[in-house]
This record gives sequence, structure tokens and C-alpha cells, in this order.
Amino acid sequence: MHLDISSALRTHPLELIASFAFMIPIVVVCGLSQVVLAVYETVEVFANMLTHANVRLPRAVERHARALLVTPGLHRLHHSAFQPETDSNYGNVFSFWDRLFGTLRGEASASGAAFRFGLDDVDRERAGNFVRQLELPFRQ
Repeated sequence: MHLDISSALRTHPLELIASFAFMIPIVVVCGLSQVVLAVYETVEVFANMLTHANVRLPRAVERHARALLVTPGLHRLHHSAFQPETDSNYGNVFSFWDRLFGTLRGEASASGAAFRFGLDDVDRERAGNFVRQLELPFRQ
């Protein structure tokens, strides 16, 4: 229902488990050291927090930064109530990934007070209830 830095820190426990299960073999095969992995994870967390920050960059900065990086203004569309916007701007650090996969969307269909966060199939009661949030992936 709202987007801010805390949005970057909310992850379903099963997603964490799946992520670790996917990353551990890659770390082992590539022989990454604990230091390299810790630096990567730290940078990724801060980049994720920045993309979810409730800040507006000056237009010129936003326009130039989007050419390479995912900005808060660019990523906020991914959290839109409008499904085509929700299905866009998945990137976390570099915007070229969304360009490469055809999921980049530059501007919102609604702006200002008309822009809404969250999906319509998640009501305010479920959005504010921790147990309901954990159950959400398993509900129709």
C-alpha cells in the first residue's frame, strides 16, 4: 500500500530459503570468498533500499541516471496497482536488464495523487496483517 525503504527489507521467508538454495551452489562452484560474498550482499541490500526509497531526484539527475541505473522513480512503477506497470522495471541496480528483457517502462500511466501502490487483490486488512502477508502466496 506504501513504498519506502522498509519495502526493500520485507521478503517472504520461503523466498529467502529459495534464494540461498540457488546461491550456495554458485558460490561454491565459483569459489567466492566470504569477504567477496559479504561485500556483494551489503552492496545489494543498500542498492535495494535506495531503489525503494521514497525520494524524488531532480529531473535532470533522474533522466541521466536512468540510462544506467535503476532510480527510485523508475522502480516505483513496479509497485503500481496497474498490472502492466507491476510487470515492469524489475531491476535493482542496472536499468539495462529491463531494456534487455523488454520490461522497462519509463513513465507511470497516472501521476501525483492518482498513482496508487499495491495490487487490487490485496486489501488493506491483508496488507497490514503479518500472518496474512505470509499466507498470500498460497491463496487464490
